[in-house]
Amino acid sequence: MPTRRRASRFTSWLAVMITTAAIAACGSADPAAGPLRMQTVGGQPVIATSFIAVVPGQTADAEAYLDNDANAPVRITAVSAVSAPGFATARLVDVGVATSGHGLATARGWPPPVPSRPAIGADLPHGDIGLFFGITGPAVSHNYAVAGLKIAYTYQGQHYSLVAWAGATACVAANPDSASSYQSCSAYTTSVNTTVEKLAGLST
Repeated sequence: MPTRRRASRFTSWLAVMITTAAIAACGSADPAAGPLRMQTVGGQPVIATSFIAVVPGQTADAEAYLDNDANAPVRITAVSAVSAPGFATARLVDVGVATSGHGLATARGWPPPVPSRPAIGADLPHGDIGLFFGITGPAVSHNYAVAGLKIAYTYQGQHYSLVAWAGATACVAANPDSASSYQSCSAYTTSVNTTVEKLAGLST
């Protein structure tokens, strides 16, 4: 299993894509967001997007990348899904904090196959953090997406929030392992990714 910083590798046909852009493209960090930031690689912010086909009621699991700049933990108080305009919004089923130092390309079913602990109430230490999340949708032959996670947290008695951009797609199919399911989900995800990049300020 690849580490979080290398989660762009492919696992079978389950793909996760990493989008990076120069810091100047998205501006400097917002102090109002507190010490929690989007994770960076080589000085560039990282946005992960993933897709997978699932059966009805099954979750498509993905990951958001964060960094805690503070020398003390921050505590998550709430997490909600951020919609991607123009796409059916997936239902956020659960969120966990990675505990093994390994990343999650994508997976089916909750909990994910990588060790995690519940996110709500979790204290996030200084440094790199992976948040796993599972999304789903109700109808067969329909695709659902989120553009990321809105994370509310506290630090030294103050309340903060930020959006962790992490586009994820759950393509609900009767036969999720078929070639047609893959092709349809891949094409849908390409459109979702374009919207997420615009929302994150990485493209116009």
